[in-house]
Amino acid sequence: MAKKKSKKNLPQKISPQKYIMTKARSLPLAECVINDDWEESGLANIIISRQHKSGNYTFGVYLVDMYCLGVKDTFYNYNISQNEYETLKNSYPNKSISYNEAHNIIFGAIAYAEDLGIAAHPDFNITEYILEEDSDNIPLIEYEFGKDGKPFLVVNSRKNEKKYISILNKNIGEGNFHFMLKVDDDDD
Repeated sequence: MAKKKSKKNLPQKISPQKYIMTKARSLPLAECVINDDWEESGLANIIISRQHKSGNYTFGVYLVDMYCLGVKDTFYNYNISQNEYETLKNSYPNKSISYNEAHNIIFGAIAYAEDLGIAAHPDFNITEYILEEDSDNIPLIEYEFGKDGKPFLVVNSRKNEKKYISILNKNIGEGNFHFMLKVDDDDD
């Protein structure tokens, strides 16, 4: 009778998602950058990167709507080279900010949107683990959310207009917000 082959204790590979959710916070923060015009535009494009011992980067990108929707898009890259990271980072004009500033912009916008009944982008369930835990250990920095004291919804499709206006009417009442529909020439 043949003996069963024993499996040696080989290290198991984990998926990038699992790595980020369980180990990303243990990597040292490398840098935080934000688009130059975020205060004027109300849209903050934030990159928070962490660096591996190898010199590679794992980072999260957060598109933050300061006026209404909070984190409206987010994605991550796992264990990429410095050249790949620099190429992405330099694809738009940006400036360095402190981690505390980035953290407060992201979590402040999420809290503002949640108060309006709007949840963060579903992928934030992964990219939140690139950030430090939202706790009292992070000094609070106050930022203004909304525009001119009210939520200001900017959407680019009729579908999103109906969805978000319905949510805002239900949660804060009709007329208690401003909105703008950016219609493309191809939009019906």
